[in-house]
Amino acid sequence: MVGERTNPPRSGGPPGTTKPAPIDLRFRPLQQAPANPSLPSDFRVAALSVQLALACLAGGALAVGAGIAGQWAGSDAQALVIAALTPTAVWLVGAAVGLILLTSMSQGQRVRLPIGVMASSTARMLIALIVGVILYFLMTLDGRGFWTAFLLSGLLCLVVETAWAIRTINAGRATPTASGVS
Repeated sequence: MVGERTNPPRSGGPPGTTKPAPIDLRFRPLQQAPANPSLPSDFRVAALSVQLALACLAGGALAVGAGIAGQWAGSDAQALVIAALTPTAVWLVGAAVGLILLTSMSQGQRVRLPIGVMASSTARMLIALIVGVILYFLMTLDGRGFWTAFLLSGLLCLVVETAWAIRTINAGRATPTASGVS
């Protein structure tokens, strides 16, 4: 090894300092989801159905409260309650059809859940809009009470469904482990 040139290790700094730690590029496997990743479970769908029903009823109750406080129907509180409960019932029908569509499209498989949620949400909104507009024009209802309840119920249903979908889809998502060993 005479005449062979050797390069001292680089320190990246002034003489006498040590090398910086190398970047670790090793593969770290993800922690796998449970062996049976079937979602949505019956419990999760039942929870969603209860949450959607409560959201519909809350929207109607808020509209009735706002209508009574604002005296929208004058002295006829019964007309206001009927006008607010009609879109609540419309959203409940839309939610039921959406839940049937969700369970039939996802078929208990996690990879099908996002498209099932989008399809069920779209169906819920379209059914509620079509039936709601038809009922509004067929019945003589207080417009402010009806549309306030319609919009509040729809908004609360959307919030509940979105929160449920995020929790359910992320429930079994793989996460990296600290040691790299799953």
